[in-house]
Amino acid sequence: MGTHVKPALILASFLIFIEPALSEVTAKDANSESSIAERENNLKEMRSEFRELIIDSVVSDVIGSDLSLIRIARKNKFVDPRFDAIAKRLPGLLNQEDLDSWLIQHSVYVIPLSTLTKREKVMLLLRAKMHPSIRRLGSTLREIDRQLKEEQAILATCLVEILNAREQPLSSALRCLSLVEWNPKELLPVLLEIAHEEDAEAADLALIYLDSLLNREQLVIAQMREPKKEIPAGYFKAAERVMARYDDNHDGVLTENEWSSMLHSPAKADSDRDGKITLNEYAYWMRNR
Repeated sequence: MGTHVKPALILASFLIFIEPALSEVTAKDANSESSIAERENNLKEMRSEFRELIIDSVVSDVIGSDLSLIRIARKNKFVDPRFDAIAKRLPGLLNQEDLDSWLIQHSVYVIPLSTLTKREKVMLLLRAKMHPSIRRLGSTLREIDRQLKEEQAILATCLVEILNAREQPLSSALRCLSLVEWNPKELLPVLLEIAHEEDAEAADLALIYLDSLLNREQLVIAQMREPKKEIPAGYFKAAERVMARYDDNHDGVLTENEWSSMLHSPAKADSDRDGKITLNEYAYWMRNR
């Protein structure tokens, strides 16, 4: 006759056997949570140290061999006031008799990492592009152009300021118009004034750009006269969401200062060139771009 083992005894034996394993699993879960938190904290600290190392290296790199560290800083958006002095030294570097191409390139590439205002950055870049010495530095000039094209919201306004002040060389300032994608109202009158002046080279360039910009203005006026096509409600809702995000003073329109922080400039939405973008203008622009 076989031995009869009570079910309770079997269960007890099983629990005695499995309990250490269950305790180990529970401990592992707890350790896992604490491990994740520890790794997150470690990562945060290492990222902070990494940021400081990159910034220190870029700031102190006065000899330089390539732009790898600056590219890393820009990719990670390591904006820092320590870059301001490097950006501001650009005009002085361009005025030196013996150009240091690395330091000039270094200054240009760190401008996006500085805490200067958008206007200060654009003015630095425009005056560098105007400088006769920059023509010898092809790759740096291309980087200047790239940065300026990304600042359409303020580029034309800064250029009008430079042209009104007749900053020299005026012909170089006029050539910067090739980067401008829209016409502020103040641009055409100042070009007409320059076209009447005695500087023959500048006057000729003003006329050349006037031909293009007057045609562009005519197209804008024609578009304004066209009956507005019905815009689906979805475009208005999307426009409202975007404008609410950037309309700092909540007046229902976007000004240049407000839209300048947007990733893609909506300057072309300002169809009447009054420096303000209404909800209708933004929705219509979204519909037709």
